[in-house]
Amino acid sequence: MAEGVGLSFLGKALGGIGEYLVAPIGRQFGYLFCFNTNIQNLETQLDSLKVTREGVQLGVDETRNNVRTVGPHLEAWLTKANDNTAEAETIIKDKAQVQKGCFNGWCPNLKLRYSLGRKAVKKTQELALLHAEGRNYIQSSYNPPPPSIEPMPTTTEFQGFDSRILVMNEIIEALKDDGIHLIGICGMGGMGKTTMAKEVANRTKLKKSIIN
Repeated sequence: MAEGVGLSFLGKALGGIGEYLVAPIGRQFGYLFCFNTNIQNLETQLDSLKVTREGVQLGVDETRNNVRTVGPHLEAWLTKANDNTAEAETIIKDKAQVQKGCFNGWCPNLKLRYSLGRKAVKKTQELALLHAEGRNYIQSSYNPPPPSIEPMPTTTEFQGFDSRILVMNEIIEALKDDGIHLIGICGMGGMGKTTMAKEVANRTKLKKSIIN
């Protein structure tokens, strides 16, 4: 009777040990034989992280546009997201190297296949954690970015000297005065008065009379 109980206990103990041994072994084989699935899971998780990263970046840009300080936690998250994105893209890119084994690809590089499969599983988990954390930093909407200020175009026809540009700027300033209705540009013929008038009109886009 005691012997039967002992054998039963030993069987359960060995069964428990077997479970602990089988799981890691199965995981190791999974890196090798589920390689394509592991890479696909990594690609899917990477796409999700990129969307989240874009949303967080919009919030950071809006904060900076409003002349406010971005929290260090956001800066740290974006840095981690960018670094992990680059690492994941490298793993995905190296997938092509797996097929470059012996016999014109009929014998894939098993060592590299195992290594990349293991990296893909680990990186997928890291991206999932970053994605979950980043979702806490995303807003539902953002203010549009401020309009970009482009330099005032200068026609190729008007290429004045510094003195001409100074005069033109004085004319533009004078046009801002509501009490001024006429401005005369005087000078000898051929000095570019008409060209300057056109340039002033082009820059100010005001309907004022300019007399040569």
